[in-house]
Amino acid sequence: MRATWRWTGLLSVWLVLAGCSNDPNRIDYTQLARSLVEAFQPDRQGGQAAAEPAAVLAGTEGPLIQVRPQNGNATYYILGLIDNGPYRTYATGTRQTMTLRQGVITATRGLGSDLMASDVTQLLELLRTQRSGPARRVMQYLDGEDVTRDLVLACDVSLGATVRVAAGEIDQTGRRMTEACSAGPISFRNTYVVDGAGQVIQSEQWLSPGAGSALFQVLRH
Repeated sequence: MRATWRWTGLLSVWLVLAGCSNDPNRIDYTQLARSLVEAFQPDRQGGQAAAEPAAVLAGTEGPLIQVRPQNGNATYYILGLIDNGPYRTYATGTRQTMTLRQGVITATRGLGSDLMASDVTQLLELLRTQRSGPARRVMQYLDGEDVTRDLVLACDVSLGATVRVAAGEIDQTGRRMTEACSAGPISFRNTYVVDGAGQVIQSEQWLSPGAGSALFQVLRH
């Protein structure tokens, strides 16, 4: 586990993992928030205003994703901080984090109704090989009382057309794939655009009953 990027340019930030801790994955959020919030033009409530992608790209280095929640909250950006094997953790300047594997969300922290953990192994294999088929999905999320709930979903993955994605530094074609999931009264439909290596470059993903869905656009690998 290690910090893999340092941001330069407008930020001039040194990523500092907590040196006084035995946990090498701890992030120095004081430094991170001070720098990212400034770069992303914070609004009066302390959030990130809708900065233009070009400005955020110019002011940062490393993996960058634009996130557009479907619940009406403002668009924000997440920067890649740490790789732990196949998992990559991204963060905002206001202490929220998301962990992705192959571009699929596996955990969130600080968003509210967080996705605490998930098993999407079967989905990832279908995305990697661009095949249709069934995929069992397991999600653990916090409910409104901060109690962890388990959700086991039966999903069906289908193939769609080849599309072009042009956003930020990304300009490539990919295969659109759809994941339709259900478990009792809960159902949702995720969409992914997957490149030739099975990496998701654009998606709409459901996070939890409380958080709903969000659009994810990779701006830089």
